[in-house]
Amino acid sequence: MERPESGSQPLVAPESSRRRFLKRGLALGAALAAGGRTVPGQGQQTPADPSKVVGRPMVPYGERSRFEEALKQKGPPSLPDEWGGNFTPLAETLGIITPSALHYEVCRGGVPDIDPRQHRLLIHGMVDRPLILTVDELRRLPATSRIVFVECAGNTRSEWRAATAGSVQFTHGLTSCSEWTGVALSLLLREAGAHKGAAWIVAEGADATGNERSIPMAKAMDDVLVAYGQNGEAPRPGNGYPLRLIVPGWEGNVNVKWLRRIKVVAQPYMTRMESPDHTSLLPNGKARQFLFVMEAKSVITFPSGGQRLPGPGFYEIRGLAWSGRGFVRRVEISANGGKTWREARLQAPVLRFAHTRFALDWRWDGRETVLQSRCTDETGYVEPTLAELVKVRGLNSIYHNNAIQSWKVVADGSVHTMFTCKHWLGLRAVLLVVASVVGSEARAQMPTYGVGRAPTAEEVKAWDLTIPPDGQGLPPGRGTALLGKPVYAERCASCHGENGDDPKYRALVGGRGPLTSAELSENLDWVLGGRPVLTIGRFWPYATTLWSYINRAQPFDEPGSLTHEQVYAVTAYLLYLNGIIGETDVLDARSLPAVKMPNRDGFVPDARPDVGKTATPSKR
Repeated sequence: MERPESGSQPLVAPESSRRRFLKRGLALGAALAAGGRTVPGQGQQTPADPSKVVGRPMVPYGERSRFEEALKQKGPPSLPDEWGGNFTPLAETLGIITPSALHYEVCRGGVPDIDPRQHRLLIHGMVDRPLILTVDELRRLPATSRIVFVECAGNTRSEWRAATAGSVQFTHGLTSCSEWTGVALSLLLREAGAHKGAAWIVAEGADATGNERSIPMAKAMDDVLVAYGQNGEAPRPGNGYPLRLIVPGWEGNVNVKWLRRIKVVAQPYMTRMESPDHTSLLPNGKARQFLFVMEAKSVITFPSGGQRLPGPGFYEIRGLAWSGRGFVRRVEISANGGKTWREARLQAPVLRFAHTRFALDWRWDGRETVLQSRCTDETGYVEPTLAELVKVRGLNSIYHNNAIQSWKVVADGSVHTMFTCKHWLGLRAVLLVVASVVGSEARAQMPTYGVGRAPTAEEVKAWDLTIPPDGQGLPPGRGTALLGKPVYAERCASCHGENGDDPKYRALVGGRGPLTSAELSENLDWVLGGRPVLTIGRFWPYATTLWSYINRAQPFDEPGSLTHEQVYAVTAYLLYLNGIIGETDVLDARSLPAVKMPNRDGFVPDARPDVGKTATPSKR
């Protein structure tokens, strides 16, 4: 048959879209009448034979099948929807890449709505050439992609004292793995001309709480990314759109989302997210600080809590392993509660700082048993038992629980979380090794790419809100507790109580003196309903941190709405309620840094690895 000439009429006149739609509807109705079924909970019917029915139209942005139902789940339910974690359903993911829509999230002030055309990244501080860059300008620079896991330091925090989470989603679901694409932070720091004496950076997000973290310059110049891509597209809003810092192997909170500012500095700024939060309390009352690295960890995702085996027979045990120190070298599985171990298969690809899939053939005999996994990383570190962790760190470490997870399979096939640290092993004092700060690798040099522009003084002033312990940057103003009391009553009491001691959204006031041994033996994790003793007066090391946090992120419903005078006054009132200053003592830029907090010396450097030893796998 000859083809029609260009511009000639088609051989068959096209039907109108309305006629095609009606025919499609009639065909679908006939197919359903011939044996279609309704999908439970979907309210739609499917044809018995989809090959006999024209499918739905294509869509401009792909969506998953309506039969796929894996979802993140929010926790803890007692806190506002804008605060808490959204846990990844690890048991339902495949491979090592977590779908962007299922990547875990943690927020403390909701997910901001950011227009990438208006968003800017400011680089300033100890640099020769302060820069302000648009997202488009960052995209013009040489790009790199890395597959990297991110894990919240609070992942598995609920399992220190008891088996409280019923599924792997809630025991381990605050970790995910994505391919991140962006610009090396080292390139940007060189472009700005970071000074040789600069030893740290401070990174800040653009969300309501202004997550701020101090990061050693040595890490910043090594492998950190300023990411504008996640799994082939822009990051999801809950994961930092349009810019996120990716710090391979380090705790999730350091991977600052909604990145808008990097300040090059000489010392860490002791922000709220590194003092007092994201510290780990030891049995002696001291707290470890700057616990960056996520240690080797693994979990069996099948069979796991909440699942049910249909009966005895063959199963493939499957799971995930990862380490913030590099490659996973080995995973072992025990099917008898740790008595003997067998080496599992590692599924390719095995990548540095990425989730690694493992599997092991297993024939269940129908009797009750306990399944466990443990991984060894490239340094020889072996994932510890909970008893080993508790022996050194106690029960109020809160963060960095990388203990071996146990799943109990009972005779009816149901699988349950199991607590394996049933006896107290005796807390002892820990010899803490002081970590030295690694100097900067940065060197001032002329710009290579010439992107961005110099920020104005007004732009820097508007964003440079983080106050270090020495008070640098504190604005004019003054306040007393007497002036702060009515401001607190109007703007803060609804969350923290009239006297600042309501534990619902974290108690701010309460207790005097060092933590007692009796208190240290109790649950002190306020998120999990623990005793609210880690208050401003008993735990916070710097008054400037309190001022900075109130100024940047409070009140919760209107962050940043207080005047400087009000911030000084509310800070004074909270310090007064904690017995640190007098009711009429004046706080200002000069007196605030001079306030000596009772727990100023209560923090020590990270001394990990404090557990974990090389193990020889045994087979049965």
